Amino acid sequence: MTIPRAMIGSATDGRIILLNEGHQDDGEPIPLRVTGNPCAPGGAANECYFHRVYVTVTHTARIHLRCTPIINREHVPEAAFDIELPPTPERRSHTHEEDLGAVSAYGNYVEGLRGRWFQLEINSVGGVHSGDTIIDQVALDYLPVSPTRPTE
Repeated sequence: MTIPRAMIGSATDGRIILLNEGHQDDGEPIPLRVTGNPCAPGGAANECYFHRVYVTVTHTARIHLRCTPIINREHVPEAAFDIELPPTPERRSHTHEEDLGAVSAYGNYVEGLRGRWFQLEINSVGGVHSGDTIIDQVALDYLPVSPTRPTE
């Protein structure tokens, strides 16, 4: 009896990767990249202050993830944060809470992120490690505000 094996192919360089066979491809760590769909929690015509984000991860693997907010389709690298978790013998869920903010261009203080559209990009640092890494949920704490109007 033959056990079927799942494989995926790369659209860019023609590689074929065998799934569920470790955490490396030809000795190189396999990167993890997740980008959520853009959402406008206050509606497409209203802006929001984005206060906090919650990222829930279930894992057995050692994890180092870099999370970068994307506001109005623009990456905000100064508001990026890392999640690091040690390996565990059994699956565990962890919810990471992060205040969102960036250093103001006008001084040395942190201001909240404001915009219409929000996304979060999650990348592994150094690839994924042996074990399970499951991104369960990303939840956003926000406050709708009046949109910015140009002066007339």
